[in-house]
Amino acid sequence: MTEVLAALLGTIVGGFISWIANVYQNKSQATFAFHREFNSDIIHKSRILADQLIRKNPNDMLYEIYEKYPEESFHVWQVINFYKRLWVAIKYGQVKNELIPELFGETFIWWYLICFEKQYIPAYDYSQARDQILDLKKWIDTHSEKSALHEWAELALKEYGQRTSKNSIK
Repeated sequence: MTEVLAALLGTIVGGFISWIANVYQNKSQATFAFHREFNSDIIHKSRILADQLIRKNPNDMLYEIYEKYPEESFHVWQVINFYKRLWVAIKYGQVKNELIPELFGETFIWWYLICFEKQYIPAYDYSQARDQILDLKKWIDTHSEKSALHEWAELALKEYGQRTSKNSIK
């Protein structure tokens, strides 16, 4: 009887360990799938085109940019929608949290400081997408090293300053 119980307990413990390892591996795979998507040709091109559109309209809210350039603004929404999906994956435990700041933090902080904070967040009192971007910002702020956050913000603002000074010289 003791042998049967030991075998049963061993099976249960082994199954549990296997399940945990599988969950951990699936989260890692999902995280790197997000990273591959973010760096795919399609999203990379959208990020470049969205950046160009924002550079062209630094004082406009995103809805105003959409009104002026409905087709081109698709690329800005591609970026926003990517970050919305990333937030939902984080919120529901579908990704490996400890990898997120290193893989996405710097670029997210750039987009947040250069675009979302100035051209998106103030335009809406409430929207699910706005709240998801704000939640992702709070999450990145609390899960990233403070020195990295400071460096990312400095780089973004320095680049923005260089960009705006070039535009004022023209």
